Amino acid sequence: AECLPVVADIRDPDACARLVAVAEERFGRVDVLCNNAGVGLLRSVTETSLEEYAFIMDTNVRGAFLLCARALPGMVERGRGAIVNIASVASFVGFDRDAAYCASKGALLMLTRQIALEYAPAGVRANAICPGFIDTPMFRAVMGSDHMAQFREEYRDDHMLGRFGRPEEIAAAALFLASDDASFVTGVALPVDGGYLAGT
Repeated sequence: AECLPVVADIRDPDACARLVAVAEERFGRVDVLCNNAGVGLLRSVTETSLEEYAFIMDTNVRGAFLLCARALPGMVERGRGAIVNIASVASFVGFDRDAAYCASKGALLMLTRQIALEYAPAGVRANAICPGFIDTPMFRAVMGSDHMAQFREEYRDDHMLGRFGRPEEIAAAALFLASDDASFVTGVALPVDGGYLAGT
């Protein structure tokens, strides 16, 4: 596979336009858009500043919105395309002191469903993956070292498989939803959560 890294701030409309334009110039078209950029913040509503709220919402929702808006015209013109948005189990359930993040992931799921509905006649599919707790550097950073031991003990057991997920398990689900193997799948919120939602 050929990879082309492009550094950009997805909160910026011009940067999103440049991302899609560079991809189209290099590869000829954009067949698949996977919106995976995201940030978290452990704050309650009353603890979250307007600047922090804007940062979370702009990164987790606005960025996906902007990239979809830029990629969709080409997909519609070709009569096919796949959008995979990385949402969260927080799209369905709330978490203590996680106000802006939960709000953003709920919004991202509804954006996915709306796009799936509107663009299905044009041959474009849109789906969301809803990961449980995935062991990544960002996950560890958001939790903080002081809370990780207690957090792991509390939440690991909430996953029926008895562990946190791995990034490659989310990647495998994204690959499926982006592929022709999922040609009859759209508007879906796919939990990849080790059984977390089934136990809530």
